[in-house]
Amino acid sequence: NNTVLFDTLKILIKNMGIRTKTAKELYLHRNTLFYRIKKIESILDCSLDREEKLIELGAAIRLYEVM
Repeated sequence: NNTVLFDTLKILIKNMGIRTKTAKELYLHRNTLFYRIKKIESILDCSLDREEKLIELGAAIRLYEVM
């Protein structure tokens, strides 16, 4: 479900890529979060391990929500 992936991405960005914090906030098992992140990376064709990419995606999401 794209909404679940979008919400996962937003929380991951908010937590600056810290997976354990993101999993706790989403009430997910760590492996479930990793699965979702791999799926998001596949869709976006990028790695979510880089802080610069998270900042870039965070700005894009904010712009999307404003419009």
